[in-house]
Amino acid sequence: MNNKNFISLNDLFLFKKSFENIDKMVQDNIFYYKKNVCKKKKKYKKKIFEKDFHKYFFSKKNFNSNLSYKPIRYVRSNCFIKKLKKLIYGKVFPEIFLDVHGMNIVQTKIELANLFTICYEKKISYISIIHGHGKEILKKQIPLWLSNHPDIVAFHEAPRFSGKSTSIFVIIDI
Repeated sequence: MNNKNFISLNDLFLFKKSFENIDKMVQDNIFYYKKNVCKKKKKYKKKIFEKDFHKYFFSKKNFNSNLSYKPIRYVRSNCFIKKLKKLIYGKVFPEIFLDVHGMNIVQTKIELANLFTICYEKKISYISIIHGHGKEILKKQIPLWLSNHPDIVAFHEAPRFSGKSTSIFVIIDI
């Protein structure tokens, strides 16, 4: 036996003395029962994920009137022109690159939606999208999709030093 389990008589006496005037506690638990309550079926709302939210804007077929084609350029309002010029002239560089050449339209929409979610998570505002030459399907479609997206501030065809007709520089408002 351990000596740690034994309490000295002096300690036992002090313990009993301190609890002399205390009354016993009365049990006061009350139990409630539900009577004939039918369980309602839970209605699950369709969750809209952020990727699906961004993909919605790439499915619109109409395009914005601020879009020009020679060179490919879009500016939401005139106050963003200075930011766009900094990006074009190489004073600011894209922070993330997306290479979509060789992909079809559906894959490209998914990758663009993934790119925008990453940009919002990491707070990246300057992007480069490389679409390549090919049959120029993506070159025509990507500017239309980007002009429909509400968070796109501006985009421009990349300058010569970074693949002029094969990529687009984009500025996102975060």
